[in-house]
Amino acid sequence: MIISQSIQPNYNISWNAPVSSWQTLKIYDLLGREVRTLVNEEIGKGYHSIEFSARAGSAFGGNASDLSSGVYLFKLKPKDFIQTKKMI
Repeated sequence: MIISQSIQPNYNISWNAPVSSWQTLKIYDLLGREVRTLVNEEIGKGYHSIEFSARAGSAFGGNASDLSSGVYLFKLKPKDFIQTKKMI
């Protein structure tokens, strides 16, 4: 599993899934409260990317314009793998 990320105001989260599986990608604040679900579906194997944008109007449910600035965590969970990373 390869995860990459880019810098604000657009935060691009990319990963390469080795097999098809139910996958979730969720955003949490530092208190552990879920603030967004970006992916929660069966996704095929291969390269995937999603943008979490601080600008309004971001496609695919990744709009963060109503969140305050700060540190957030994203948790990617495809099949039996869990990866959590920090984003600012």
